[in-house]
Amino acid sequence: MHKFFFNMRWIYTIFLWLIAYKAQAQYHYISPEYDITQIKFNTKGEDVFFWDAIEDNEGYIWLSGSKGLHVYDGYNVINYSKTNAAYPLKKDSSLEVFGNIRKGAAGLLYVQEGSYHSFICFDPYSRKVKYRYETRHKNNKGFHFRMSISDRNEIMAVAFDREKGTYFVRRVTNDKNAKQVYSGLYNKDDIWHFEFSCGYHWLVNDNQILRIAADGSQVKSYQAPDNRGVFRVYSDKEHFFFLDQKCKNIYTWDARQDKMVHYMTLPALFNINYSSSAFSWQWASAFAVKNDMVYIGNDIYFYLIDKKDHSIQDFSGMYSELRKGQKGLPFNNLLKKIIFAGNNTYLVKDKGMYSLTERPKSENPFFVGIDAEVYKKYPLLSFRGLAEDDQKNIYASFYNGLLIKPKNANDFRVFPISKQLSSKVQSTYDLNCWKGSLLWSNLILDLKTGQYDFLGDKNDHNLIMHTVQCLNKDTMWFYPWESGKLFRYDLARKKLIMHPMDKNLGSFGEALEEISDIIPDASGNNFWLATKLNGLALMTKDGKLLKKYDQKYFKMERDIGATINMLYLSKEGLWFGCAGGLGLLNTQTGTYKIYKNQYNKDGNLVDRNIYSLLVDTTGNFYLGTSFGICYFDVVKKKFYNLHEDHPLAALEFNRASALKTSDNRYYFGGTNGLYSFLPSELPFNQEAVMLIRPLKVSNIIVFNSQKKKYYYLGAWNNLSKELVLGPFDNTITIDFSVPEFGRSVYYSYRIKEQNGQWTDYSLNGSLYLYNLRSGSYTLEIKASTDLNDDNARYFQINIVIRQVWHRMIWVRILFLLATITIVSLFMRLRYRQKLKRQQYLANLRTKISMDLHDDVGSILSGLAVQSEMLGYTSAPENKGALDYISSQSRDAMEKMRDIVWSMDNRKDKYENMIDRMRSFADKTLPARGIRYEFSIERVIGEAFINPEKRQAIYLIFKEALTNIVKHSDATRVVIKLIKRKDILYLSIQDNGKKETGIPTDGMGLDNMRLRADKIGGVLTAIYDEGFRIELKV
Repeated sequence: MHKFFFNMRWIYTIFLWLIAYKAQAQYHYISPEYDITQIKFNTKGEDVFFWDAIEDNEGYIWLSGSKGLHVYDGYNVINYSKTNAAYPLKKDSSLEVFGNIRKGAAGLLYVQEGSYHSFICFDPYSRKVKYRYETRHKNNKGFHFRMSISDRNEIMAVAFDREKGTYFVRRVTNDKNAKQVYSGLYNKDDIWHFEFSCGYHWLVNDNQILRIAADGSQVKSYQAPDNRGVFRVYSDKEHFFFLDQKCKNIYTWDARQDKMVHYMTLPALFNINYSSSAFSWQWASAFAVKNDMVYIGNDIYFYLIDKKDHSIQDFSGMYSELRKGQKGLPFNNLLKKIIFAGNNTYLVKDKGMYSLTERPKSENPFFVGIDAEVYKKYPLLSFRGLAEDDQKNIYASFYNGLLIKPKNANDFRVFPISKQLSSKVQSTYDLNCWKGSLLWSNLILDLKTGQYDFLGDKNDHNLIMHTVQCLNKDTMWFYPWESGKLFRYDLARKKLIMHPMDKNLGSFGEALEEISDIIPDASGNNFWLATKLNGLALMTKDGKLLKKYDQKYFKMERDIGATINMLYLSKEGLWFGCAGGLGLLNTQTGTYKIYKNQYNKDGNLVDRNIYSLLVDTTGNFYLGTSFGICYFDVVKKKFYNLHEDHPLAALEFNRASALKTSDNRYYFGGTNGLYSFLPSELPFNQEAVMLIRPLKVSNIIVFNSQKKKYYYLGAWNNLSKELVLGPFDNTITIDFSVPEFGRSVYYSYRIKEQNGQWTDYSLNGSLYLYNLRSGSYTLEIKASTDLNDDNARYFQINIVIRQVWHRMIWVRILFLLATITIVSLFMRLRYRQKLKRQQYLANLRTKISMDLHDDVGSILSGLAVQSEMLGYTSAPENKGALDYISSQSRDAMEKMRDIVWSMDNRKDKYENMIDRMRSFADKTLPARGIRYEFSIERVIGEAFINPEKRQAIYLIFKEALTNIVKHSDATRVVIKLIKRKDILYLSIQDNGKKETGIPTDGMGLDNMRLRADKIGGVLTAIYDEGFRIELKV
């Protein structure tokens, strides 16, 4: 039985091996669909090694290595290190070697320092180190090796104790403290990986996988399936993969089953050795998985494996080409990491970074089909003339040949000619159709019979020459290149006339080498000529020169720069394609404008050479150029380009090789094929505008001309904030960038307060401002990916340069301010003296009032009491006198109290006056059976009231109540004290029927008015269902 199971086990093993072998056999190699391009870092010849890379929240790629941190924006690289004054990493940092990079939930970068004892928290937004975390143990025996950051910003760090052979997982709570959550045995030979993925921290060594909860609360251990061990790990937010130690199988964590499951078996890859005896440079040093595509490689080999269609792309040859000229042994450029940033893939190696970009599709959908037999004889087809006849057949000439595409046919084929052309055929240029004949350079060919005949000089017969044509009804004008002769051929009469051309057309009296195009002028009596090297010319039909616009006139470069390729005459003027762009010449005034359309060539902006021009139904132009098809709006004077990945975006087209057919299809001849399209097929105007990311100012460098010193302001994130500089900080360098990896970014800027003109677009993300005078400036920067403003983003920085102190306005008025200050101080001194005097008088008033109250008041009070006492014991005839003395004493005492109250500066508040008024009303009115109401509105009791005003108001109030008591039969009195804004209203209204204005006790209405006038008030007395006194002050 044991032997039976043993045999069954071997059978099962062989069965699994056969399945694996069959799976291996299914994989097949295909041609690489991507290109590998080395990204050139400006490391100034220094030997820089990179370790890790990551994309920040703004879209920049950060790399750690032996020379600090490097940031890549898709075009330029900036190095942050302790030795870089312009881009310092941290002044007090002892190291500039960095390892692993992790990104937290807030976008902060946590970078392991090369000492393995610590890491820094780096803010990529402000480009500054926030803090440094130190993990040293006692006696410097522990060291920090890995860290992991959760999506909730929980930081986990792994530290090792070399002596005890243990490791610790700690949760970092701040820049100084950490809490231990797990510990285990440490083997220094293990390969360790620690990263956050799928909501957990994953700590991996050769034989064990730990899954740690985001907050460190739970830890679970996994073993590699089939005890295969772990060799490499790749993880992202949603996936966790690892490669076994034999580099044959990839496993992944299945969250539903909560276990490691088999993902795929790798095919046998040539040049990667899985044996334990293999050299290190033969191992898979990094791998990644994205959308069922496996990226795997090492120092010198790299493969892309498609799990779905079982295809393999081998990039090892590209690797070898890129390694040519690099110093060091093959294993000195180890593949460290594969990262995906946006839509791009990057390979991070020891000595650089490489981009993996998709190749254009080999089949161009706009490529015109050509019969395979043509390619057997002519492998390279460079097209020239294009024409269409009345039967809608299309003809195309190329170097040493002629093709035809019959109506409704899909492909071009060789045009049948009745007899073999001479071997002296040089080339062909122009094509035109006329009444069943094809005008092919200097040859006329019958389309039905294929018979042909030569035109021009008899000496040129049997020789097809480059010839430019101009067909006008039944007359064809043509110029064979370098002939110096203009021919006119009457097609109907078959009559040929030759006109020698003016020798002044050439630069030195020689015959024109090449004429690219001939068209009639607006009168029809003359010709416009587009020439090679000699610009534009206007010539009569018999060959005489009228006007010449050469390279000096157009300020063009010599030779090819002065070549005009194609012409089109419109009401606006003469349009012409040239090396500098698309030109427009005003044929009346001679003024001109050349519109440039540039493209990026090896990091430099190069003008597109406009070779051919076709007018669409709206009057705008389709243009065949040295770098793709483009579109020009004649009203807006603006170019529209295709996206860089479009099949027609980067092709080179030929001079004057363009045709618009009767079915509104456009044909353009290229240097390696013929292409056609319908207007609806090209996304010039229909293409959605792709906005680019925000611009970031990475540094502002200021030079102080007085101190001869540079100042580095660092990243300037708040573009709305004013940049305020000193009077001698008048030289400024601003570095900026936009993170774009699939498209080139072009920049332009202007200072509105100066000429206000935008600079030409440039790839340079740096501008230099010098000799700025004191004042305010508005610096505007725009960034675009299409060399126009359609998708441009605009940014503004307000710059203020302060004036030199002795030239400032405030300095000019400083003397005046000083004078005013001195005068103010003098007046203030006078005021304080006056205030001191008033305070003295106030204190004196208080003292007098107190003395009157204490001394005179006691005398009057005693006199009143004594007279009353004498009245009880005196004779009857003396009692009346004594009562009078007592009454007068009490009356005098009451008036003295009023005087004392009015003099006391401690009673200068509204509440004191109101209390006095209430007290008098309570004592006077109820005793006569008169009810009263006292209302106060908007009067603040704590507020100050002028003593004089207080006394006058009280005495007016007192007199009014006294008059009511003595002279009115009122039973009710309403008293109102109201304050509105700065005006005080006092109203006293009774319901008496008797009206009197007779003054009593020496105080009548006239005296009340006098008191009101004295304090600037108005007193009125009216009778309205009772007597009413109103005071407004």
